[in-house]
Formats: sequence, C-alpha cells, structure tokens
Amino acid sequence: MLKKNMVFYLSLIFVVTVSGIQAAILPDMPEPYDDFVQVRTAEMFFLAGNTTEGQVRFWRFDEGGTGQWQELVSPGSFSLSNAAAAIQHDGFDDCLWLFTDGVNYKYDIEIGGWKEFSSEQLTSNIVRAVSLGQSDIALITEDGKIYDYHTLTDTWKQSAVLSSDVDRQDADAELILSLQQISSKAFGKLNYIILAVYLLSMVLMGGYFSRREKTADDFFLAGRRVPWWAAGLSIFGTQLSAITFMAMPAKAYSSNWHYFIPNMCILLIAAPITAFIFIPFYRRLNVMTAYEYLEKRFSVSVRMFASAIYVLMQLMRMGVVLFLPALALATVTNIPVTWCIIIMGLLCTIYTVLGGIEAVIWTDVLQVIVLLGGALLCMVLILMRLDGDIGTLAAQAWDAGKFSLGERSWNLTRPTLLVILVSALAAHLTYVSDQTVVQRYLTTPSEKAAQKSLWTSAILTIPSSLLFFALGTALYMFYCKHSTSLDVGMSNDSIFPWFILNELPTGMPGLLIAGVFAAAMSSLDSSMNSASAAVISDFVLKKHHLSGESQLRLARILTVLFGLFGTATAIMMATYDIKSLWDLVSRMVGLFIGGLGGFFMLGALTRKANAAGALAGAAVSCVAIFAVQEYTSLHFFLFGTFSLVTACLVGYIVSLMTGGCQKDLTGLTIYSMGTK
Repeated sequence: MLKKNMVFYLSLIFVVTVSGIQAAILPDMPEPYDDFVQVRTAEMFFLAGNTTEGQVRFWRFDEGGTGQWQELVSPGSFSLSNAAAAIQHDGFDDCLWLFTDGVNYKYDIEIGGWKEFSSEQLTSNIVRAVSLGQSDIALITEDGKIYDYHTLTDTWKQSAVLSSDVDRQDADAELILSLQQISSKAFGKLNYIILAVYLLSMVLMGGYFSRREKTADDFFLAGRRVPWWAAGLSIFGTQLSAITFMAMPAKAYSSNWHYFIPNMCILLIAAPITAFIFIPFYRRLNVMTAYEYLEKRFSVSVRMFASAIYVLMQLMRMGVVLFLPALALATVTNIPVTWCIIIMGLLCTIYTVLGGIEAVIWTDVLQVIVLLGGALLCMVLILMRLDGDIGTLAAQAWDAGKFSLGERSWNLTRPTLLVILVSALAAHLTYVSDQTVVQRYLTTPSEKAAQKSLWTSAILTIPSSLLFFALGTALYMFYCKHSTSLDVGMSNDSIFPWFILNELPTGMPGLLIAGVFAAAMSSLDSSMNSASAAVISDFVLKKHHLSGESQLRLARILTVLFGLFGTATAIMMATYDIKSLWDLVSRMVGLFIGGLGGFFMLGALTRKANAAGALAGAAVSCVAIFAVQEYTSLHFFLFGTFSLVTACLVGYIVSLMTGGCQKDLTGLTIYSMGTK
C-alpha cells in the first residue's frame, strides 16, 4: 500500500475484488495529493484527495463514460490523513461512506449530494474500511479492533479483534464476518415439532379433499362449491407469498413506505375493473381458464399464445418462490437450504396432487390466518419491547424518511411516487389475466359470489399492507435500540425471520416459520394447479377428446411434473450460481407481460380490435420494451405499463388497418356485457 504523504499520480490502478485482481487503466490525475482515499463500484472509481491548501477535492471516473475524470461537489475542508471509504447501500441507493477523524460523510451515488452521519470514538487510526453484506461496513484500526457501522440504523458497535498475525490492511470480508457472526437462538425441539405438525396438516388436508376429486372440473374448479369468503382469502393468500411476507416488512425496514401506494390501487382500480367487467365475462361464458375468453373474442391463436406466456411465466416463477424463502429460512433455522426446498416442494406437490384446487384454497385460508395473526403478534411484542421510547424512535424514523411515500419528482429513471403509481396500472392486471387468480373466481357458486371474493381480497389488502409496512418500520425502531442483536452482514430480507426466531417466545417461531413455509408452498401449489389447467384446457382439449377420468389423471400427472420441475429448479439455483441466468430469462419473459394484458384490454374495451391487431400489438410491444431496456434509463418499474400501452395502441391501429373486427361480439365487450 502506498504510504501517506507520497505524491500520487493515477495512471494504472490494481483493484482487488472477490474474483481476484483487476487492472483498470485510468488517465493521470490533474494534480498530486498528499493524502487521499479511493474506492470503486463495478463501473466507477471515486477518489478524494487533500490539496496543499487542505481542501478536499472529489473526483469520479466512469469506465463506460467519456474517459475523463469528472470533478464532483466536495464534502468540505478536512484532513484525509486518517480516513477510509467504502461503498454500501443505505436502504435507498448505493452510497460512498467516508470515515475521517472528525465528521463522517456519505455521498449518494445515484442522485449526488453529501450528508453527515454519526461518528464513533475509535481507539486508534483507521487502516481499512470493508463493506459487509447489504448494510454493514467494518472499520479496521491499527490496533486490530473491528468496528461495525450499520448503514440502515446509523448505529455502531465494536464486534471483534483481529489476531496479531493478520495483516490489518489485507483482512477480507470473509474473515471479518467469521469473527463478527452472532449466534442466533437455536430453533429448538418444540419449534421443530410445531413446524412438522403444521406441514403434515397440509398433506392431511390434501388427503381429505381428494375424496371429492372425481373429475377435472373438481380438480381445477372444486365443483364450483367454494364459499366466497374462502375464495377471497385464497386470492389474498396467493398474492401474499412468502417472499411478500418477508420482503414487505424488510423493504419498510430498509427504506420507506413507497410500495404502499400500489397496494391502494388494488382496491381503487384493479378490483372495480375486474369485478364489473371481467368476472361477468368469465362466469357467463362458463370458462375454465381466462384464455378461453380470448378465443371467443379474437381467435384460437390468441388464446394459445396468451396461455403459453402464462405457463412459461409460472415455470419461471416456481423455482424463485421456492428458492428465495428457502434461502432466508435456512439462515434462521439452520436447516440446509436444499432441504428447505425439498420439504416445501415435495409436500406441496403431494397435497396439490391429492386435493386439487380445493386443497389449495383451504390451505391458503389457514396460511392467511397464521401469517396475519403472527404479524400482528410481532407488532405488539415489538412495541412492548421499546420500553416507552416509541415517541423518540418514531421521530428518529420520521427524520430518516422511513414514513415517506416516495420521492416526489418527475424523474422517470428512479422509483419516484409518480413512477410507482404509473407502474401499478400494468402490475395489477394480474387480477384480470393471471389464471392463478382468475381460477379462484370460477370456484365459487355464482357470479355474485365471485365478485364478493374479489372484494374480500382487495379490502384485506389495505389493513394487511398497513400492518406489514408498520411492522417494517417497527423493526427499524427496534434494531436502532438493539443494534447489537443484529448479525453482521445479514441480508435485509432476513430481518423478519431473524426477529421471529430470536425475539419471540418459544413455540411461536415454529408456528410462524411454518407459516412462511406454507406461504411459499401456497405460491407453488397455485402455479402447479393453474398451469396444469391451462395446459389441459387450452392445448390438450383443443386437439383431443378425453373422458373426465382421463382429464383428472392427466391433471395429476402434470401437477407432479410441474412440482418436480419447480423443486429441481430451486435446488439448481441453490447449488449453482445460475441466478444471473434466471434473471435473464425472467427479463425475457417480462417482454410479453404487456402484450398479455393488452389482449384483455383490447378485447373488453374496444369493438374494432381483431386477432391480427392483438397479435401485432403484442409483438411490437416486445420489441419496444426490449429497446427501452437496452437503450434508455427508464426505470424498470415502468416497463410493464409502457409495454401495455404500446400493445393496446399498436393493436388498435393495426386492427383498423386490417378492417376491424367482423365477429359477433355479443356478450364479449363492455358494450354488450348485459347479454348472457
């Protein structure tokens, strides 16, 4: 390492990374510096140096930019002789954190600007700063002590001491984490028993409902005998996946409430459109899948194209909804992630094969009760543990922006309030076009019951969202006061399971962790059953006539295959580093989402749209959204809405150019929906 007070000209810099040493060729600095700090991201290099007058000059070099150093706003005038810097996330953006002898500063890399943050009295000079996990920075001092700064809660702790034979300057993140790891509370026998009983009850429910499964109609639509309130809880539970149960509080804990607004749009926009327009279509046409409507409105090719997109999305989704919860659960339960996946995948496949959609719905009902009840209990316990400091900590959370509903600006490259609101337009079309949700409407005895089930789900979204976001903010307040209870380097998404395991009374963690298992299984079982329904109804029965028994047998075979596929995919994601590949495939599937929603919007809201126009709109929207992703900085939240609008506009224009629709549309658009 270069010594301080050496004149430093940058022309060739060697950067040590996880994968080894990389060489970055950089132009000479415009002036020499006696004291400096340097740090880099994947594409940018930052340097702050002291001039001979004691001023701090701050520079950035973008490797994909102009090839020149760009001077940025300086944080002020102070000495960098005992300073270190690191790149870490603050819950909102990646930031450069600058630690000095006096005041500490952070620089927001996304939007610019410096802010002060809390300092700590260290025992000796700083040697190095190392980023750990998603929210920690370790500072190593000359005397070998390690101080941890948590960027979310703005708290400090001394957590370890390096042995004398370890080089202070070369201590890596893996070594530091091994020294600082906090032992979580053991899951315990009682919790394992409760977990086992809960999961076994899922299988028993599947066995119970298997006695009613005589035909494919029973397997996919439960004989249309499900009460509206159970169907409503199931719709809500399907949307409330294990990822959501953990991610929603984690998002509020790490950032703010800016994802709360889209949930409001479910009640105000998605539910009315679906209840008064699309549910009547689905019920009066007596369909098994949402895509049968598209055949009647457009053509069989549109139906099969839309159904194929849906099945492909479910194949993509199944591995993810198993892998991500399993990863978090393995962290807090010490059950290997592969075994978490196998347990959830196999048990889920068993009860779904046995009980069909009826077992899926009733296990959803149980899951919703457990998860909402558990979240409410956690909220109460957190507030009790704050010991009268609620007002002070709430004020601290307010000052930190934790209650903010989002950034208010016209910037379309960031997740501003405007961007989030606009993105909700396409995001909530799942209530219209997603067979996983639509299938619930079809299991109720009547059209009115189906509408009541949807309203039940939509209304539940508001108090549950309030609960989960408030829970996330409460977790932030709790760990501001109990920061020593946090494991250094832990994932932010693990914060809720971590609290459940370490802070709840014995027995409760077993029930809630079981609920998280069940929530992941709920997402998987819905995908398995609905994808099987789409394959049989939209593809197999179009070419082959099968008896009721043959359809049921094929439905169960497909369910097993889908379940095994989802489980195997999740295991592969856990075993091999193919997450980037799945991100790529998910992105490719995302190209078609707007076109899928466009089919339903064009079909229901226009008289002129025809099959050629609808397919052209879907194709053009794929090309358009690919171009937007590759060549613009538009925030990815807007991709779905941009794709939807493109599909609808192009679809309508092409329909007019090709003569419009010549079919009898009685009962197929909003202009004739009164006709049954």
